[in-house]
Amino acid sequence: MIKSLPKETYLNTNSGMISYVFHRLSGIALSVYLFLHILTLSAAREGREAFNYSLAKWDNTFGHILEYLLLMAVVYHTLNGIRIMLADFFRMTLLHKRLIWITWICFVIVLGLSINYFFYI
Repeated sequence: MIKSLPKETYLNTNSGMISYVFHRLSGIALSVYLFLHILTLSAAREGREAFNYSLAKWDNTFGHILEYLLLMAVVYHTLNGIRIMLADFFRMTLLHKRLIWITWICFVIVLGLSINYFFYI
């Protein structure tokens, strides 16, 4: 199954398959973030200095870029999840492609607005 996923993605390059792949990738990224988040915050058990040192490791340009990518993964995963729920629970299969494009448009709007906040303030 996993071995054939890239081939299936290449063969089925419709908007639904692309949305499926990005939803899975954002889910994996959020799982990795959760692990790093718990690892970073676990330093609080060792005292204030260890906690501040642990947080300071992420207070640089690389950390800010990762924080921005986290926001994008959360926004995309949330909007696509809402789209999936609408399509499943309300049988909106005729509007399915339109919902995918609405999801992407909302994602790009948040992307554009948040770039100004993250990198210019």
